[in-house]
Amino acid sequence: MTTTTLTRPDARPWTPAGAHGYGHQILDDATRREFLAGLAAAGLLAACGDGTGNDEAAGDRDGSYPRTVSHVRGELTIPARPERVVCLENDAIADYVFALGVEPVASPAAYDAGGAPNPWTPWPDSVQVLASGQKTNVELIASLEPDLIVLNAARYDDDLGDKLRGLAPVLPVETFGPWREPLRDVAEALARETEAEAVIADVDAQVSTTADKVRARAGDRTLAVIQADGGYFGYGTGEEGYLYPYGFVAPTTFEGVDFLEISAEQMEMADAHVIAVGGAETQALLAEPLFEQLPAARAGRVVELTGPELFSLYVGMARTPWAVANVVPKLLAPFEDS
Repeated sequence: MTTTTLTRPDARPWTPAGAHGYGHQILDDATRREFLAGLAAAGLLAACGDGTGNDEAAGDRDGSYPRTVSHVRGELTIPARPERVVCLENDAIADYVFALGVEPVASPAAYDAGGAPNPWTPWPDSVQVLASGQKTNVELIASLEPDLIVLNAARYDDDLGDKLRGLAPVLPVETFGPWREPLRDVAEALARETEAEAVIADVDAQVSTTADKVRARAGDRTLAVIQADGGYFGYGTGEEGYLYPYGFVAPTTFEGVDFLEISAEQMEMADAHVIAVGGAETQALLAEPLFEQLPAARAGRVVELTGPELFSLYVGMARTPWAVANVVPKLLAPFEDS
């Protein structure tokens, strides 16, 4: 028997083929209002004036331009306060901008072309929806007259990045893994450093409070999360910011690795008090004979997650409030019933 640990490339977590099966509905105005109200109540929506992104930053009114900011690929000089911010490549980029109280001119609304917007991100009608991934239309971006383009760092050094740098200053940010430094990079570019620190403090406080509640109810009983798509993959504790900061305990087989590939013959590796599963092949996993023999499966302690629920468990400024309200209680329920 062999164990394979996987580390994902420099990209946002891949979206399984069935992850958008929860519906391609666009969030209606009521849903947006509820989301924005929730962020405001949690302290996660920075003051943003009239929402156009053109206002003077509330937290850094003395922020001056031109300014040179550091980023993951080096440095960038921004000549004037950005008023027309365009986010490219996937929706995770816009999360940074929205969290700082700035509304981009345009952005993809989903990770994959044709996918539905994530439920934790507001998408006002005033934000033009762009294609995701490899379908970026440079001519269209030019027509938007951006004065700052925020781009997935993975595309910064390729042909797309070269073309975009001819249009406006381009800020590359990471869209997968640790989120605090990318948020700070965007905040520095927008002169909203104070807002960024407030967002970070609020998220950390929510995670800490949630972790205390989870530990009080689940104790040292374990939770395994498995994505079933193109195989079966367990989310390990080495995957920074995923799930376990919320206070859940991982099975020993999941410790110290990012992802654990689990074959149909290795289901004992996923043995935990509660098992959560999500992805396009969830039903195939649930029907695996050895999975059905796991104590959690026999006792009915298996939680099925939708695509958004699965990916919301990455701790971050946009996902955390939604995950705390909608997913953590779902994961805790089997612990409280057993």
